[in-house]
Amino acid sequence: MTLPKLIAVDLDGTFFDDHQQVDAAKFTALLDRLDAAGGHFVAATGNSRDVVDHFLAPFVGRFDYVIQNGGQVVTKDNETLALHGLDQLQLELVKATVEADALAPRHGNVYSTATDGYMMRADKGQGELYQNMVMEFPNLIFIDDLSEIPDPVIKIILNWPESEATPFMAKLNAELAGTAHVTTSGFGMIDVVAPNVNKAVGLQTLANHYGVTFDDMMAFGDGANDIEMLQAVGQPFAMTNAAPALLEQFPQTVSDNNHDGVLDTIATF
Repeated sequence: MTLPKLIAVDLDGTFFDDHQQVDAAKFTALLDRLDAAGGHFVAATGNSRDVVDHFLAPFVGRFDYVIQNGGQVVTKDNETLALHGLDQLQLELVKATVEADALAPRHGNVYSTATDGYMMRADKGQGELYQNMVMEFPNLIFIDDLSEIPDPVIKIILNWPESEATPFMAKLNAELAGTAHVTTSGFGMIDVVAPNVNKAVGLQTLANHYGVTFDDMMAFGDGANDIEMLQAVGQPFAMTNAAPALLEQFPQTVSDNNHDGVLDTIATF
């Protein structure tokens, strides 16, 4: 069997093991195969570019980006193909919905642009997972009003008590009334992006750029924010450690994320 023209992989819980690591030798061999065949490898993730580049530093320049859950698409040659921003009204609605809820989030809302993360100054230091956001956005910028954010906000990052995340997402969807897309990668993590934006939309942008069809794509994922991508491609795979909803819909990898499930599955082709 031959490799598809484009391989898209989610990162956390999929390509990375639980320590955010990947087998460098296997990955290099795959990239060499793709380069020789004129193929493409895509990091398709909810993470920002800085996070992706930090964990995949030795490979930067050899893969494309569908990041921020499809809100930002960048080629391996650093050409930005798409930036899908939220409107000010959507930012204000999300902020107001969080503030009106009886439960406290596990960190303040982070408003992510293409290059920076912003948080309300009143949320500084708040929540049990606040330090996680400081690690993800080491240059986190604190503001007093959302109007201070100078660039389009591509994604709003929230984190809710896991048992309450699903009902809170329903509340957010009701407030936003179709003006934004609310998704999750599990564990209480909630992302709000522009309407009709997801990883499949980002892959379509890359497909148009490279002249590739969905039938010539393979994709791997483990969470709810991967479903649209897996439904779109010709060869979808759910990780063996994926959420039950994915395991019910898609073929499984040969092993889980801690045992090179993505790379070893691709090696069978």
